[in-house]
Amino acid sequence: KNKAFKAGEWNEIRILCEGDSIKTWVNDVAVADITDSLTASGFIGLQVHSVPGDPKWSVRWKNIRIKELPSNSKALYNGKDLSNFKTTGNWIPQKEGILELIPRKGETGWNRFSSYLWAEKQYGDFSCEFEYLHQKGGNSGFYFRVADVAKPVKTGIEIQILDSHGKRGKLTHHDCGGVIMTGPPAKNMAKPAQQWNKMTIKCVGSHLQVWLNGEKIQDMHLDKTGLKDRPAKGFLGFQDHGVPFQLRNINIEEL
Repeated sequence: KNKAFKAGEWNEIRILCEGDSIKTWVNDVAVADITDSLTASGFIGLQVHSVPGDPKWSVRWKNIRIKELPSNSKALYNGKDLSNFKTTGNWIPQKEGILELIPRKGETGWNRFSSYLWAEKQYGDFSCEFEYLHQKGGNSGFYFRVADVAKPVKTGIEIQILDSHGKRGKLTHHDCGGVIMTGPPAKNMAKPAQQWNKMTIKCVGSHLQVWLNGEKIQDMHLDKTGLKDRPAKGFLGFQDHGVPFQLRNINIEEL
């Protein structure tokens, strides 16, 4: 659609980005319509591609406007109480919308399943994003499509959350972002302990994608793995591993 561009004149460019759909128009002529799920969010900028002193490479911009589109995502944690969850664990709402797991004396290990933070509602196809922070040696996990919360390992799917920053060598399914018993993350994007990380999990049908701190680390079809027998809809929640853990900005969208 090169004819849409007017050399030496002002051109109007419009870009629409919704989820993994990207569409562009030049002077009201549609020129691109692609699907790109590389990242769920990121920076916006204008490229500097000029040659100093050469006027033919100069570029000018005007009337730059941006509009954020309304999101269908909902806050799973309201920042005040556990009204959308059920748990016997010691998950305590704190200031600034932080939800903190403070293990009680004698609480250790990962198999205290009722202490996990389970959402009341079950989800099928969804996109969930949240921020988390752990201490040195931190360990947790995000579970979804769990048929029985008393048996989440056998009846659900887990994305590992672990203090994996700085690990050298081959990554495994037990490293941060790994799908437990299934596959390792594509790269190690875990931040150091005591820093906030952002994770996004999107699952539509059998297609699972995971982003950690802006980088895609998982892209797999569950029906081609050992998890193909997991239900298409189930409970989701966060693991209580008996170590301190913090969450904030937990949002979910049903797809």
